[in-house]
Amino acid sequence: CTNLYCQESVSDFAKYISISYNRARQFDVNDIPVLIKIISDPSTNKRVKDNSVRVLSIIGTEKEFPFLMSLIHGGDFGLDCSSRAGIVRALGLMAHHTKSKQIMNYLILSSDPEVWGWRNLNWSCPSSYFSNMTEIELRTYLVKLALLGLGLSGDKVASYHLNKLLNSPQYKSVDDVLKTALDANKKIQKLGLS
Repeated sequence: CTNLYCQESVSDFAKYISISYNRARQFDVNDIPVLIKIISDPSTNKRVKDNSVRVLSIIGTEKEFPFLMSLIHGGDFGLDCSSRAGIVRALGLMAHHTKSKQIMNYLILSSDPEVWGWRNLNWSCPSSYFSNMTEIELRTYLVKLALLGLGLSGDKVASYHLNKLLNSPQYKSVDDVLKTALDANKKIQKLGLS
């Protein structure tokens, strides 16, 4: 961390119970290798691993996007299904500060339930919230997270896409999530993330 206010290491910071966006932004690209090491270590506990993924999505560059995608799509890093799914939403934070078209395209594609069908997720979700989900329920859940990620991006293209979906009969069942994502997107466009 190059910020003088920051006195602790990113690995110590990842042990906190919750991670604020502004506090995480005090770390920088020099901390990314430590975060990847924490995430990749099978002995790291769930909270620290989840927090490390969140910080990585907040400070990471477009170069870390393939690593995050590998976490979502089945690389075995000891992440549970909830953690993997949460990365989809967290990509909106990365899209916000990187302005990456690649990440935005991934989130836009992820708002289509059919796309999740051909992505071949290699998830094993025993004894979790996800274990009782049907394939369609899981796809819908991931679509909702992608919509929220589009909201967090604060991107105008994302806003256009969300508005288009809001008017689509196919997305009636997720109207509430679309409205939340649109509201967040508008606020973030105006005020930024904080």
